[in-house]
Amino acid sequence: MVSLYVATQYYRIRVAAPRLQAAMRQPDWPTDAAAAHAKTEQIINPRRIVSFCDLDAEASLPTAWSMLQLFLAAGILALIARQRKAIGDQWWVLWTVLSVGFVVLALDEGGSLHGSLYLASTSEEARRERGIFYFSWIIPAMIGTAVVGLAYLQFLWMLPHCTRWLILLAGVGYVGSALGGEMAQGWWLAHSMGRDRMGWVAITIVEEAGEMLSIVLFIHTLLCHMRDQRIAVLLTVPADAQASTDVSESVGKPASMLAPSPAGSLRHTSG
Repeated sequence: MVSLYVATQYYRIRVAAPRLQAAMRQPDWPTDAAAAHAKTEQIINPRRIVSFCDLDAEASLPTAWSMLQLFLAAGILALIARQRKAIGDQWWVLWTVLSVGFVVLALDEGGSLHGSLYLASTSEEARRERGIFYFSWIIPAMIGTAVVGLAYLQFLWMLPHCTRWLILLAGVGYVGSALGGEMAQGWWLAHSMGRDRMGWVAITIVEEAGEMLSIVLFIHTLLCHMRDQRIAVLLTVPADAQASTDVSESVGKPASMLAPSPAGSLRHTSG
C-alpha cells in the first residue's frame, strides 16, 4: 500500500500538476466552476485511483485496512476479557476497556473525527502560530494518552514479561507515529508548504506505516499471549443444526447408502 501511495502521489505532484496548469491555459478550459472542478479531478485523480490509494484520505484502501486491523485487535481483546472474567480475574475490566477503546479508534480512523476538531476551533493564522500544535486536538490527545498510560501501569506490570514489553513497544510506536506524525504535518502546514510536495508524502508514510506496523505487533503480541495463557476459541455447532445438516445431506442419496442392509448387520455382529 505504501508503494501504491508513493506512485499515485508522485503522479499527482510531478505529473498531473504540470498537466493541469497547461490545460488551464488552454482557451477551451471550462469557465463554469462545476465543469472546471470535474476537469481538474479528471486530470489529478483519474478514476479516483489517487484518492483510493491515499494514506491520508478517509474513503481509501489504506484507511479500510487500518480499520480492519483495529477492529481485529478489539475482537481479540474482547476474547481475552471474556476469558479473564470467566476465571474471576480482576483485570478483565481493563481488558474490556481496551477493547472498547480500539473500537473507538477504528471508528475514528474511518471518520477522521479527531482531524475535524481543528477546523472550527480557530482561524488559520492562529493555527499557524501554534507551529507543531497546528492541530488543536494534539494537546488533549497527549493528556489523554498520559492519563491512560498511568491508569494501566499496574495492569502492564501484572502481565508476563515478554507480553508487557511488546505491548509497551507497540503502544509507544502507535502513539508516537500518530502524534509525532500529526505534529510534523502541523509544522509543515504552519510554514505554508502545502500538501503538494513530496515532503508531505514522506511525513504521511512515516506516520501511517508506523501506526500499521505497531498494530500488527500488538495483534501478534495478543495472539502469543492467548497461546501462552491457553486461551482457546471453540466453535460449536448446536445439536439441532447438526441434525438438520444430516437430514439435508441425506436427501437424494440411494436407500442403500442411508442404512446398512440386515444381512450386512448380521455379518458384522457375527464376525
